Amino acid sequence: MLGSNKVDISGKGTVDLSAGFLRLRWQPGVSIGFDDANSAFSAISALGKGAKLPLLVDIHDVTHSSAARKIFPDPASVSRVALVGSSPWTR
Repeated sequence: MLGSNKVDISGKGTVDLSAGFLRLRWQPGVSIGFDDANSAFSAISALGKGAKLPLLVDIHDVTHSSAARKIFPDPASVSRVALVGSSPWTR
């Protein structure tokens, strides 16, 4: 945990809460596995504290395992999800 509004995800990214929305930022060049994705969504739930907030996910230049791609935030924890990326997968 980095601060009350920012959480480190396995040294591969961060989740923060600012201006009423959650932002998940993965570091460019990292590979996201099942455990990383689970850690990210646990942080999302913790920061949201039960509120359904919008989530922005920055996935520029990252790869995801097939298991990680199957993990989505619980609909009870986010209101909407937007992905920002640069690969065919994000399109």
